[in-house]
Amino acid sequence: MPELGLIVRVYRLSNFFKSACVILVLSMVMFLVGMSTPYWVTIGLQKSSGLWQHCGSDSDCEILHNPPKPLHACQALEIISLLMYMGLIILALLYMLHSAFEKSTVILATIVLSFTSAFTMLVGVIIYGTKVKEDLAGTGVAWSLWLVVISALMNIAVGTLFVLHKKARTC
Repeated sequence: MPELGLIVRVYRLSNFFKSACVILVLSMVMFLVGMSTPYWVTIGLQKSSGLWQHCGSDSDCEILHNPPKPLHACQALEIISLLMYMGLIILALLYMLHSAFEKSTVILATIVLSFTSAFTMLVGVIIYGTKVKEDLAGTGVAWSLWLVVISALMNIAVGTLFVLHKKARTC
């Protein structure tokens, strides 16, 4: 019988909350792919680089062992964003699955985390972009970096949907 209560509880959540959760999962997958792949920039025709690796023309990738300090900052910001993603998913699940977490403080925390994670992602991208512009002439922005940017924009949408859910719940 508890399963029926859970189904009813999830069914009663606003469409704003349900949409935010779907977008959140999609955004996190995009972020994980974008953050972990070495295609933040292309260098020439056959070389690429990311936060963690640099790949040559023959698809041999090597780990960046001693990246410059701005890249360390970018890596740290993206890892902090990842931790915020995990916190967001945990809070959303707790809010959805257990009535003790139905307080407005939980939804407020999800709102703050979604906007803050988007901000840290974008700051990391900006730091990376300015460092690459200084160091590597002839580079172009590649698809991994765009996935992170799109993920940050999706997180802004998630935060907005959580705000709308909070307003719909209080009315």
